[in-house]
Amino acid sequence: MDGVQFVLFDISEALVEAWRCALEEHVPEAARSRFTIRLTQLEDETFPEETFDCIVSPANSYGRLDGR
Repeated sequence: MDGVQFVLFDISEALVEAWRCALEEHVPEAARSRFTIRLTQLEDETFPEETFDCIVSPANSYGRLDGR
């Protein structure tokens, strides 16, 4: 899993803050650099093509891929 990076983002300030707290509490310091946490939405993010293998969203369970 070398080189694996995780980007967590949401529009909820409370959720983003909870992720930050959980990261500090539960993820070893050596692995924290693999995580990026942002207060944003998918439409506002730009990713170079082919830099990720998977997008996971709770909306996926409804067959929606727009992150809403």
